[in-house]
Amino acid sequence: MGKEKDDKTMTDYFVEQKGGDLSKAIAAKKPKNLTYGPLNKNDYTQQFEDIVKAYLARQADSSKPEVVFSIENERLFVEMNGAKLDLSEILKNANLNQLIFNEEDTDNYMVLVHSKACKFPPGIRDLDHIPTAEDYKKREMEGKHPEALEALNLAEKSAINIYSGPFYATCNQMLRGDISRVSDLNSQQIGEVCATIAIGCAGLNKVSTSAPNYSYRIEENFDSALTQRRIDAVNSGGEVIQEMAFFSTADGFVPDDPTAMTREFLEVGCTAILLSDVRGKYIADISQRPVECEYLIAPTQMQWVGHHENEVGTHFFEAKPVQTPDGLTPQQLERNISRSADFKAQLNTVKTEGEEVKSEDDLEDKKGLQI
Repeated sequence: MGKEKDDKTMTDYFVEQKGGDLSKAIAAKKPKNLTYGPLNKNDYTQQFEDIVKAYLARQADSSKPEVVFSIENERLFVEMNGAKLDLSEILKNANLNQLIFNEEDTDNYMVLVHSKACKFPPGIRDLDHIPTAEDYKKREMEGKHPEALEALNLAEKSAINIYSGPFYATCNQMLRGDISRVSDLNSQQIGEVCATIAIGCAGLNKVSTSAPNYSYRIEENFDSALTQRRIDAVNSGGEVIQEMAFFSTADGFVPDDPTAMTREFLEVGCTAILLSDVRGKYIADISQRPVECEYLIAPTQMQWVGHHENEVGTHFFEAKPVQTPDGLTPQQLERNISRSADFKAQLNTVKTEGEEVKSEDDLEDKKGLQI
């Protein structure tokens, strides 16, 4: 197949949503087998949870300890309970797929959403007020998957709705380590960004993982180094890369939407990503842009398994969301191993004392240990 014909074929496959054909055409020659196994909640994840919980508690009760966010030398920091923590490092290494918050936390988040201090409120087109649970439910019942989001509470739906608006740009840049969009925000507002990220992720973690066989995403070629890293990952047989930001994808194209994925866009140079084995979460019915048929993937590990570049510089990739020790940073891997080893040692101690322990959480309850 000639280069020009090959390029047209890839474009046709993508535009016509022939995911299986595109996958075969761009697949890596030597696919790599991944390691699978349980991933413990590392210290960074727990720290991020604790920061958000403390910040939200303060929103509902001003007598609670203050949580202060700041920026120094292009890095985010947070001060709480007499300690100063490197928030940039925490965000870099936390597993946002493991965040859990209780009813008190989500109630506190809604206090923030309804406060005058809220910079990024939720919204639904044609509504002149902050959406209620009934407003979201009405949209869901009229949508494509009426039951997809029934497990979410109002706070989680609100956070996801906020992400689907202009907030996404601020959020994703911050998660990638670029603080330019939050550099003008005050402490309260940086905390709000963190809280919306966290509550949104916790909500996504509760949504059913059913999704189409393939979904589709187009990006600008905004980072040549990232593009090359993805190419290298494919050439290595499918290396896993930690995607720091949210991944918005679609399972269909909407011709009358000006932001829809089009053949013309592919023919001027961009990044077109086919996602397979998708565990994205359908959010269109509570989104600020419901026409985009959006499946949202929280920051996660992504295995890059296929690539083709056409004559105008459009990169066609195939990627798969995964959860594997292979993609952990050295800090995350060390924390996981250390935590597991600590648990085993502490478990032996407790067993010696004659107590029954079935899990790490059970051990924490019995011993008050931070593991």
